[in-house]
Amino acid sequence: MRTGRSMFAALGTRTVRLHWPQVVKDPSAGGSVSTLPRPAAHFMMPRINKSTIKNVRGRQYEIEEWLYQGDMAFTTGGAYHQHGRIVVPTDGFYYVYSQISFLETTHRYADRDRRYRDGSPSLSVYLYRYNMLYTKGGEEKLAQNSITKCWGQRKLIEEYTSSLGAVFFLRQKDEIFIKVSNLTLILDDPKSTYFGFFKI
Repeated sequence: MRTGRSMFAALGTRTVRLHWPQVVKDPSAGGSVSTLPRPAAHFMMPRINKSTIKNVRGRQYEIEEWLYQGDMAFTTGGAYHQHGRIVVPTDGFYYVYSQISFLETTHRYADRDRRYRDGSPSLSVYLYRYNMLYTKGGEEKLAQNSITKCWGQRKLIEEYTSSLGAVFFLRQKDEIFIKVSNLTLILDDPKSTYFGFFKI
């Protein structure tokens, strides 16, 4: 006899049904054996050394360092970490999400005004997948979000947060990863900057 449980989770404006792993009971043995859980992963941003990073306006930078185990980070159901990317174990529909936070600080108002004039007026986050099946070198952009900077008159610290989330049909061996327009401003806090997915 098979038993299973499911629940609904509200994510933004979407409602997604989450399925718990099914349990197969063996009446003759009186025991039960759990099947593998559905593929899922949650990566979190570690503390990184940004002193050697030189940001160039107009470029996209892949985030290559993530916590993928320990704390609240994990991979399960056959999904795994590879060079800062989540590798998809099986074809199917997945909910992919990310939250990337940026922090910009200055010590004087003159520095603030100069950075605003010289730097990019926006911060962008890009969700990509890679597979040799796709054109343009195997990379395919799935989603993008841009935030326009808005300096307060009396603020020397500004924090910006980008959130993305959508359902995609992913193929086995797809590699899911994040790019940003400015790597030096990323808030390297595991609870503020993270991304992941789960199969629905």
